[in-house]
Parts: sequence; C-alpha cells; structure tokens
Amino acid sequence: MSVEKRKNAWWIRFRPFGGKAVASLKTDFSTKTQAQDLERILLISCRSSDYSWLDPLSRQACLRMFRNQRWELPPDLLKTSPAPSKALTLWEASEIFVNYPEIRGSKSLWRHLVSLEHLVGYFDKAAAVASLWIPELRRYRVHRLTQGAAPATVNREMSTLSKLYRVLEELKLVDVNPVKQLQKLAERSSNRGTLISYHDFETMCGRVSQWFLPIVQTAYFTGMRRGELVAMTRRQVNLDRRLLSLGSADTKEGKAKRVPVHRLLIPILEQLLKVPSITTDRVFRIEGRPVNPESFKRQWQRAVRGMEPRPRFHDLRHTWKTNALEAGIDEEIRKAILGHLERKQSVSEGYGRISDGLLVASIDRMVFDEAFRKASEL
Repeated sequence: MSVEKRKNAWWIRFRPFGGKAVASLKTDFSTKTQAQDLERILLISCRSSDYSWLDPLSRQACLRMFRNQRWELPPDLLKTSPAPSKALTLWEASEIFVNYPEIRGSKSLWRHLVSLEHLVGYFDKAAAVASLWIPELRRYRVHRLTQGAAPATVNREMSTLSKLYRVLEELKLVDVNPVKQLQKLAERSSNRGTLISYHDFETMCGRVSQWFLPIVQTAYFTGMRRGELVAMTRRQVNLDRRLLSLGSADTKEGKAKRVPVHRLLIPILEQLLKVPSITTDRVFRIEGRPVNPESFKRQWQRAVRGMEPRPRFHDLRHTWKTNALEAGIDEEIRKAILGHLERKQSVSEGYGRISDGLLVASIDRMVFDEAFRKASEL
C-alpha cells in the first residue's frame, strides 16, 4: 500500500481485497492526506463488500478502479446515492460539499464550515436542498441581518451556499442553483474595527476555556486570521527561530508568509507543543481533536459577553495592526507579517526578502499594554 505523487497528481496503489491483485488509481485530491483517506475508505469497502455507505465522490473513484482493472462490478456499487426516491437533505449536501476535492483542499474551508453552521441551523438538517428557493433564501437573509450580521457576512454565507449548489450540479444531484438569481446585499462601509484594550484582552482570557485561551493569546500577539490559527500544525512552529511558517495554501491571499513569535507568546506555544496528539498534528485542539466552528463560536461569545461595542474575533487582528503602528514597525514589515492581499508586488517582494532576524527584532519592539495605554489617551 502506498500513496505517491506523479506529475502533480496523487496516486494510490494498494491491494483492495488483500490478495495478489494490486490496484493503482489516480485521485482528484490536492493533498496526500486526502488521498490516504480515500485509500482507507476503498480498502474498508472492498474487504467488507459493503459499498452502501460510500459518498458520491468515493463511489465514483471506486467505480473507476473496478473499471480500470476490468473487475466485475458489485451490484451495490452500481446503486446511486442518494436513492432517487429520497430527497437530498441540506445536511447530506453539506457533507458532500465539504468533502469535495476542490473544497476540502481549499484555504476557505473554515469559512465555508462557519457559513454552513448558520445555514443548517436556520433551515434544519432534514430540509430538502431542492426545496430551497428564492423566498426562503430572502427570509434567511432578513433573519441574519436581524441577528446583527453584517451584509458582507450574509453575502459570504450565500456565496458558500452557491458553491454548494455548484458542486451538486457537477455531481448531477440538483438541476439549478437558486442563489444565482439573488442579487448581493449592498455592503455599506461602516466602522467595523474595534480596538481591544489590554484590560479587555485580559478579561477575555479569564473567561474562556483552557483549550481556547492560547488561540486568543496567539491571535492577539501575532495578528493571524482565525482560519490560519485553527489549521496551524506543529511542523509550522519553530520556537528556536521564533517563527511560524505558513505556506501559500494556508493564507487567504495565497502567498506564503512568516510570522515572528513575540517573547510573551513563547511559553504559551511551548506548553502546547509539550503534549502531542495521536489523532491530529494541529497546534490548537479540543481534547486531542481539531477545533470545530461551533465550539469556537461559543467560546468567543463567552469571551466578549457584555462588551460594547461587541468585538469580533477579527478585531484582534485590527488590534495587532494598531499596536504595530504604535510601536513604529515599518509598513512593509507589518504587511509581510499580516499577509495583506496586494494587487501589486510589494517592495519586499520586488527588491529583497525581509530576513527572519528583522522580523523577530521588529516584534520585540512591541509592548502591548503600553501601546494601548497611549491609544486610549488620544
């Protein structure tokens, strides 16, 4: 059994029935982990002769494997899923969507999961996805705006739903995408950024669970995005060099970046890395498992309870930017650390690479409580 990369594609090679027969199959996945998951799924199905539980993508791969090897197709494998007599539910459609190769390997996966949480919570898991139409979608938008969600947030949720329908169209599970017939909400400019004082930061830290505390602290001392944090692996942390290294697939802007570790953050990350998990290589975990959107949301609501204006998690990033500005950190270095999306090539990209030492020296100039004391006096 093996998984290897050939010409920018991941291939699996294994003995599906445990005998001498070897199958070799090209996958549509972008990562080795996804290809390994498919190998495991196919192995379980073939050796148990049970193909009923396969999702559409795994079923398609299994069919291709049997046809490539010219093996007789099992009757259960020929059955389509879901059955024509059974309406595809929003929950089932969401499962198919998040496991689709293009989505599962996307750096926007976390944002899609958060959006789906709101959508499934409103429409219900058992709602038939084909029954959702323009009036229902309009009512959902009104509901979210009434809850206080910004128009841009609602538009992102609708974008996730539109992508879900596009995937279902590709798999021939639905015939039409109703979201395409909706105009986006106007995204009026507003004062979205909220400066989180050092006092409020300490208050938040005292309210949250132990697994969530280092996430808040790391966001506060690095300015990293929520998705970057929850997906960060142990391999990306180098405390000897005091750097967190993110690849192009790990950032919103699609560019690799290095984030220096402030001296106050070093013992926090050291403590996290002391105890590895056998189930995941993520730095931030809940009882050994990756962080999920629902638990994340509950913890943040607990952290900011009673605060006015109510901060968003992204405001920790705005706060870091303000703090870096107060500390006099060069604009190019701030942008390099935050990873701001630039249409044009930055100066650092065009004329030279910012050294690791300069990044660390810059972060050491930041004195968080003092910077916010000055800001509050303005």
